[in-house]
Amino acid sequence: MPENAKPAAIGSGPSLPWLAVDFLLAGLGTVLLGPLLPSVAHAWNLTDAQSGLLLLAKFVGAFLGGVTVPRRLGLGIFAGSLLAFGGFAAFALSSSLLPGCAALFVSGIGLGQIIASTNILTGRRYRKHTGSALSSLNFFWSFGAVITGVLVGAFVPRFGLRSPLLCF
Repeated sequence: MPENAKPAAIGSGPSLPWLAVDFLLAGLGTVLLGPLLPSVAHAWNLTDAQSGLLLLAKFVGAFLGGVTVPRRLGLGIFAGSLLAFGGFAAFALSSSLLPGCAALFVSGIGLGQIIASTNILTGRRYRKHTGSALSSLNFFWSFGAVITGVLVGAFVPRFGLRSPLLCF
């Protein structure tokens, strides 16, 4: 344990490598809809306005997830991961706008929980070097966000929408 880490009462939750992996997946999840949207709009015969509702649902969910972080931050990360997983799985199985919006809303809540809980937990654990710790974690979020387009471009043309989303 680093010398500036706080006892479990202040910063209980997953270890730093797990936080980094979770943040990498949160970066992927946050950006995923962007490169998928043209394929989803085509498959579901959506107009631009309808496609925008998918983005709205996801980001309203993320806002609500971020403002409803529980006191037990480890629980927020765990519950957020489950909600994001369930929401993206439901989105993969969706075939129209309304279930797709509901699924993305749920995944957004999960992403909001993950991101806010992880940031708060990191700030509490590493008080002397908060900026450095958050920058390191945000590298993983950024890396996940950057590789999303590459992954979508590589897998969606070969496997369609459903399979890559279910694997994610």
